[in-house]
Amino acid sequence: MTQEWLIAPRGIAGEYGNMSSFAGVRSLEFCKLALVILLGAGMSACAASAAPGDLPRLQISSASLQQRADGATLDVALDWHASPLMLEALDHGIPLDLRLRIDAQSAATLGWRSSVASNERHVQLRYFPLSRQYVLRDLERQDERHFIARASLFAALEDLHLPLIDWNDTRAERYRVQADLDSAALPGAMRVSVWFDPAWRMPATEFIWPANATTESAHE
Repeated sequence: MTQEWLIAPRGIAGEYGNMSSFAGVRSLEFCKLALVILLGAGMSACAASAAPGDLPRLQISSASLQQRADGATLDVALDWHASPLMLEALDHGIPLDLRLRIDAQSAATLGWRSSVASNERHVQLRYFPLSRQYVLRDLERQDERHFIARASLFAALEDLHLPLIDWNDTRAERYRVQADLDSAALPGAMRVSVWFDPAWRMPATEFIWPANATTESAHE
């Protein structure tokens, strides 16, 4: 075995791209897989005892669409009360992805609104035990913000600025933003918990405002 296998890389970049250089990497991956399976089974077992205050809640506090020189940007504030089981998974290195979709909708015709523009964005919350840092990552742009405290990570969700790609909403009468947990991004062994465990079931939330206003507090 060469010396390269004995020296661990430093920093977040090493955790993303150079994990293969760690000694015993196969054992680490096996342990991680076992942990995912145990978490998925254990979380479902605790579902019946979950108190109402332990259930996850996601709300969009505000949203606006800003037209800037380099294109449109969705400014959105999320208030996410993650369940204790979600936080436990996060602190064990399981990434939690949020999916946001914005639709520009035309005026209603016979009660039906068509979408004249749409865009889907994804943000990821993750903890890296080696560097002891929490990371908020824009998965489309690959931008990252690093935090020492978990509370700071969740507070950062209240100030998201997400550029929209190829956005053209000239015929929009109103905008609608939807946000939810991207359960498809969870490890396979944990996806079952989303269906059966109240501590993982988090309904999608939405926010609607007229196109001629900066923000609107009404929800539908």
